[in-house]
Amino acid sequence: MGVENPTLADIKLLLDAGRFADADAACWDLIIQDSLNAGLWRMRGVIALRAKDYRLASVYLTRALMMTPDVTTTEMLAEALFAQENVTAAREALASLAPHYRDHLTQVGDNISAHASQALSAAICANDTLLTRDLLAALYPWSRKLLSQVAIGPVATMKEWCEAHNATYQVLRTPEK
Repeated sequence: MGVENPTLADIKLLLDAGRFADADAACWDLIIQDSLNAGLWRMRGVIALRAKDYRLASVYLTRALMMTPDVTTTEMLAEALFAQENVTAAREALASLAPHYRDHLTQVGDNISAHASQALSAAICANDTLLTRDLLAALYPWSRKLLSQVAIGPVATMKEWCEAHNATYQVLRTPEK
C-alpha cells in the first residue's frame, strides 16, 4: 500500500514502521521528480541499510556521494561495504574522511573527545598514526604518556596479515552478530 504524493515525513514514518518496500517506493516517487537530489538518494540508501540490503545501500549511497560528498553518507557507505565484507573499499571510504576529521578536530580544540570516537576509525584506516595517537589520548587522557611511546602500525585483517606473512589462516567458527 503506497502513499500518494509522498513527503519526506511520509517516508520516515514508513521507514520507522519497518515498511521498507513502501518507503523505497515513496522515495522513488520523489526521485522521479528530482533525480539530482542527493538527499533523496541518501534516504534511499538509508532505507536499504535498514532493510539490510547492503548491496543496494552501497549503490544508492555512492550515487548520493557523487552528487554531494558528505561525512555522514560516507560513513554509511562504509557500514554497507563492511556488511558486504568488502573491507578494502570500506577502509578506503573511512580513510577518505581522515583529513576532514583532522581539520575539524583542530578547530574544536579541547572538545576533541566529543568527536574522537567518530574520527578514530577514519584515522586508523588512513594509517594516520599521529591523528590516531591524538584521538586515543583524547579518549583516554590517563594514557597520554604511554601513547607517546607506542608505535601504531597499519591496519590489516587477520586474513591479510596471515597471507602477507605466509601464515596459515582458517576460520574455525563464524562470529555471531
